[in-house]
Amino acid sequence: MNLAMADLITLCVGLPFELIMNWSQYPWPFPDVFCNLKALIAETTNYASIMTILLFSIERYIAVCHPFVFVKLKSLRQNVNKVLCLAWIISAISASPFGFYHRADYILKDWPGTENNVPVFSSKMCMVAVLFDRSSLPMYKVIFHLSALLFFAIPLSIIFVLHILIALHNSGIAFSHKILSGFLFYLAPIVNPILYNVVSSRFRKATKDLLLSVFCPARLPQDSVMLRRSSVKYVM
Repeated sequence: MNLAMADLITLCVGLPFELIMNWSQYPWPFPDVFCNLKALIAETTNYASIMTILLFSIERYIAVCHPFVFVKLKSLRQNVNKVLCLAWIISAISASPFGFYHRADYILKDWPGTENNVPVFSSKMCMVAVLFDRSSLPMYKVIFHLSALLFFAIPLSIIFVLHILIALHNSGIAFSHKILSGFLFYLAPIVNPILYNVVSSRFRKATKDLLLSVFCPARLPQDSVMLRRSSVKYVM
């Protein structure tokens, strides 16, 4: 739902501006504040989507690899809407420098051959401020690199590691289940005679006679010998 909302905001707010700018890059037809909002909303939705995927990956890792910890986090799971709202607030604050560094300005600020500082109104564009004022370029580079680190490189690395840990955990469970199933398959024939001896007195006597006939035939009871001979004669 959170990702769908971010995509919907991007489509409803960002796409119309992009279509108009691609159709006619200048002059900028909207109020100047819309240029700042366009950049702010675009970056905010991107950051919110990244943070949502990161939070869901962390939740999945805890649920799969540490289920008992996941149960203890019941209060946190009940406040998931508050957590997502906090993610949106952090995203908006982090994206605010990009809204500040975008502005609508004139490419040609003076008519050619004049010195009265009358801009060419048809040259108004919504662009990054560093294209108009080079003095802000170093700070913009710092903000851009911090954004790439905090909202791309680090989240991507965390998500990648978490999914590897989940895969290793699942493969370990599957391997242990395979070993356990094979062990239980051969455990049944071992346990069954013990259970039969505990439950059935006739089975205990038959087992005792069988062991005596193999290891100590002289100690075999007379009735068991006669029964064995009659059984052999009947078979023949």
